[in-house]
Amino acid sequence: MVPLPHPAIGKIVGGLQVASMYATSTLFKVAGVPVLANGFIISLPGFDIEIAKECSGIRSSIVLVVTALVVQHFCLRAGWTKAVFVLAVVPLAIAKNAVRIFTLSMLAMKVDPGFLKGSLHHEGGIVFYLLALGGLLIGLRALQTAERHQGRSIVVPGR
Repeated sequence: MVPLPHPAIGKIVGGLQVASMYATSTLFKVAGVPVLANGFIISLPGFDIEIAKECSGIRSSIVLVVTALVVQHFCLRAGWTKAVFVLAVVPLAIAKNAVRIFTLSMLAMKVDPGFLKGSLHHEGGIVFYLLALGGLLIGLRALQTAERHQGRSIVVPGR
């Protein structure tokens, strides 16, 4: 594999930041938490958080894409199911990142502000990656079922 050029990575990171900001703001609104988003700053009761480039989830998203590419190669047959499976990484990566930011912020608001600087923040990405991986596996099962049903609906003339 050839690494993507820095301008391309910058655009992907920026897109993940924007999507994560909107998704995280939506989670706070659904939870009934007053929230004000301004750029990449989300103001919550008691503190502000910044969706920094480091918070875009780019590293775990890349790992999720690579995982999806390997899994689709071995577990899916149809081109359309393989494409859907790999493309499903995008909303899963955004949701994973939003849930991570939301969870850390809620823990900081309700339990201890130290959660914003603690080990769950800096080293807990694997927990949220595993949640996204679980979603990917659920999608895999659904696509495998769709492939089986599609195979049954093919009518062979003369039989």
